[in-house]
Amino acid sequence: MSNHVDLLNSSSQRRIDHVVEKHSFNSRELDVSKFSTSDRNEIQNIIIEALDNNANIRQFDNGRVVREVKMNRIIGTTVSSIETDSIRIISGIGNEILITAFPIDSIGKTNLVVSNFFKARF
Repeated sequence: MSNHVDLLNSSSQRRIDHVVEKHSFNSRELDVSKFSTSDRNEIQNIIIEALDNNANIRQFDNGRVVREVKMNRIIGTTVSSIETDSIRIISGIGNEILITAFPIDSIGKTNLVVSNFFKARF
């Protein structure tokens, strides 16, 4: 499976806007994880860097691809406001379109676990 997600695609660009609105540092959203920046380009660069790193990858029957990547630095906070170095990226439609991306609880060397919530929602 390719790590390629076309972030220049107009659909992906709209989804990056969604990520920034919901998960940026200055977002007014409650009960969501947040990146440590509100700068759109920095958030996009975090996503690009994560896509270039080794990831735990799962593909689902609905075409969604879920990647979880442990970065080499703090990228944001979890829903519980704990600093984290890990990100989840969900893509779809042949793995080329970004659906969403957000910081997650720091991952170790465990296998990817994706809840039924993500399977059904994304």
